[in-house]
Amino acid sequence: MTDLIDPSTGDLRSRAIRISSEGTGSLVDLSSLANFLDQSETTAQFGNPGLSELSVSNGGTIEMPVLASLQQVSLELDGTGTLAIGQITRLIDSKVDLSGTDFAFTSLTDASGTDFVSEGIDVDLSALTNLSGGSITVNGGTIDLASIANINGASFIVNGGTTLALPTISNYTHTNGTIADTATFRATGSGSVLDLSNLQTLTGGDGVNDQVVIIAESGGVVDLSSVTDLIDPSTGDLRSRAIRISSEGTGSLVDLSSLANFLDQSETTAQFGNPGLSELIANNLGIIRLHPVQTLLQNVTRSETNGGMIEGGGSSSRSLFSPIEKSSHEPYLRLDDSLSKIDSSSYSWFSSSSHLPELASYWDLDNIERNLKAIDSVFEDETTGRGLVGPDGVQST
Repeated sequence: MTDLIDPSTGDLRSRAIRISSEGTGSLVDLSSLANFLDQSETTAQFGNPGLSELSVSNGGTIEMPVLASLQQVSLELDGTGTLAIGQITRLIDSKVDLSGTDFAFTSLTDASGTDFVSEGIDVDLSALTNLSGGSITVNGGTIDLASIANINGASFIVNGGTTLALPTISNYTHTNGTIADTATFRATGSGSVLDLSNLQTLTGGDGVNDQVVIIAESGGVVDLSSVTDLIDPSTGDLRSRAIRISSEGTGSLVDLSSLANFLDQSETTAQFGNPGLSELIANNLGIIRLHPVQTLLQNVTRSETNGGMIEGGGSSSRSLFSPIEKSSHEPYLRLDDSLSKIDSSSYSWFSSSSHLPELASYWDLDNIERNLKAIDSVFEDETTGRGLVGPDGVQST
């Protein structure tokens, strides 16, 4: 038998071909099999997993020495059985769970849409070039991605005090699906590092409710130190899209120290359980590090609570502003004494030093320029008489 094929016709729900070998001396002989293709829906239904399966355990063996191409197949390998993987070149929309011993996919180049989970072992994916729409979760151990070229739409989760490095990646675009999709970059725990230090541009998805979530927590580090641009595109369905960045806990760091532009161009109305704005959130001594001189923010909320810090991002030449929260009830803006105008001032609290001698005007929610005047160090809208900045640094408009 050279081909195992689930047809593309008929009712596609929850169909599968499931093959397992368990126990010493158990054998499934697929020695001529070249292609294993499941074309059904991948959503689990009716008590079935939604993917075809290959699993070996407790001394069982599946012989498949020439199997090169798999699609929508779950591989469950715990190191106690025998199943050849070194000849696999193509593994599409699949799921791979690895534990117990080290594994080497020495010929695998295309794993688009495939989710890898490794548990405290070393995994050789050094030939892999395409992981678009897939994911890697590493819980200790290492994964070698030395040749990776395309990770668009993929997610990366690092736990267990290890480093996952993607040294060949310079650009990322969230392309996973069409709507309500989330791409995640997360490092959890002391010593856990997601190293994307050569990435320069990250672009969000253009489908409704698409999210890019970047998280450092419990001492983890997400290294995006060469990223200059975080961009939500102006195309597609603009509703409720966001790029959401958070750092939580002592030692946690999201390094964006080269970031020049963080531009959210989606609609700002909260929908689908998401806030409608992109976010920078530093909590419980977590740190988000921005460019030391300036970072241009558009439709981005900022929150620093319980000792969390958003470092850098000086405002000396920024023309677009976003709210920053020092507590749950005092969002405000960082301004600079040399500014003469506030653009995109669509929020109701502002902060600065006690005087802004050059501040002359701002733009309101209707994009109408409003003139300001200084009275006893309090800037007021000349039309409404409502104060913007006062001696204590925070005044309601």
